[in-house]
Amino acid sequence: MITGSRSTAGFTMVELLVVVVVGALILGATFQVLGVQERSYRHQGAAMATQQNIRAALDVLESELREISASDGDLTMIQPESLTFRAYRAAGFICNLNAPGTWIVVRQQGTQPFLDDGTQQLLYFIEGTQTTGTDDDWGVTRIQKVDTGACDPSWGGNGTALVVPDFIFPPAIGEPPVYLGAPVRSFEVFTYGLYTVDGEPVLARRDATTGSLVPIIGPLAPSPNGLVFRYLDANGNETTNPANVVRIGIVVRGRTQGTGVPGQTHYTDSLATQLFLRNN
Repeated sequence: MITGSRSTAGFTMVELLVVVVVGALILGATFQVLGVQERSYRHQGAAMATQQNIRAALDVLESELREISASDGDLTMIQPESLTFRAYRAAGFICNLNAPGTWIVVRQQGTQPFLDDGTQQLLYFIEGTQTTGTDDDWGVTRIQKVDTGACDPSWGGNGTALVVPDFIFPPAIGEPPVYLGAPVRSFEVFTYGLYTVDGEPVLARRDATTGSLVPIIGPLAPSPNGLVFRYLDANGNETTNPANVVRIGIVVRGRTQGTGVPGQTHYTDSLATQLFLRNN
């Protein structure tokens, strides 16, 4: 009787150790690559979020400041981190006058409405003598009520009726100081600046009438670098007189919320621009 032996195939202990070591090296390298990619992703996300914030902050400031005229009294307070000015809203032309009375009718231009919520005031052109420009001026009145009204027949159609108790009415239509066709603009007085809201420095807007504070964009870098204004006159020199401001330099520095990027407390970035004011 012939008998044989059966050999059992398998791995030796050395072979198993080699497989475990090689596998650990591959897994380690894989996790290292994933870690680098994750840090890169977080860095790019923080950079994009910060850059979007500071671009949005500059867009808001530029859109509001572009219409103002320092020489006409629109800019009332200037500080390194804030400024107060008339922010223009609705526009139109006077198409009817209840003269002398309490209301005017305006042919509105654009889509911004005239409001009687207590925040808007009205700026209107005072012609004075039509043969000279030396007595021209702008008057300011409050808007007490907004309604619909009919324009003068020479204008035709309807317009927006505004009850304006402080308006300087002429003795009769067609006489000074205010004529049909005079331009009008409604405005609100705001202070834009760097404020702390919920523990974060942000660009915010304070209403001069109600005192309410509205956060706009954030977070920004903390004072004194998060928002910086420089006010320059016609000669390019810095000025502290609002009426002499011709150009405003704006620097916005943004940062991420929380950690943002490994190894950094916050990711920060900045943008700067210069804005020339109207009629200056």
